[in-house]
Amino acid sequence: MDKNNFGRIFKSERIRKGLKTQASFIRDYYEKTGVKLQKSAVSMYENGKRIPERETLDKFADYFKVSLDYLHGRSTTRLEIVYKILDNYSALFNQLSDEDKKSAMNYMEFLHISKNREDNNEKT
Repeated sequence: MDKNNFGRIFKSERIRKGLKTQASFIRDYYEKTGVKLQKSAVSMYENGKRIPERETLDKFADYFKVSLDYLHGRSTTRLEIVYKILDNYSALFNQLSDEDKKSAMNYMEFLHISKNREDNNEKT
């Protein structure tokens, strides 16, 4: 993992959450997770001098509501966007009648099977 890339992403996520200082991030992170961070560690993360251990990375991904791939710089899609899309589709689905829900589920199953067949045909 590129330390500088991680640092840039980490800092941008902190700022995106409205936490203008490292101290405010450390306080908020502790309030939400119960985990105390050292200012020196956060500074090293943001300046690309250190990458956290895997367990800490997992916790940061949960805290920022992003994927590990996003934190690593391997993806530009934030999970929050995916969750919003799923919430929108879920709300629409819940407004359907029971019969329409069954039809929608059958159609999704059909699409899934069709996609699997396409993938299998491309492999052969």
